[in-house]
Amino acid sequence: RVVVLRRERGATPTATFLDLSGDLHGSSNNDLPLRPFDIVIVSKSHIAQLNDFLDQYLYQLIPAARNISFTYFYDLRRP
Repeated sequence: RVVVLRRERGATPTATFLDLSGDLHGSSNNDLPLRPFDIVIVSKSHIAQLNDFLDQYLYQLIPAARNISFTYFYDLRRP
């Protein structure tokens, strides 16, 4: 979802809500020309929300968690 906030001279601000899922599949029916001083708000994707969650609740609490790696070695020459 996308929200376009617009304020005309002397008028109250308006909010236009757009659902761009159809535009992603080739049907562009949400064309809205932007004007100067329009504010466009785009919601975060699920990946961006997950990244924020991991950053806030995992990486900030355990700073070493970003750099941890696990390695296992096995000697193939040994019978």
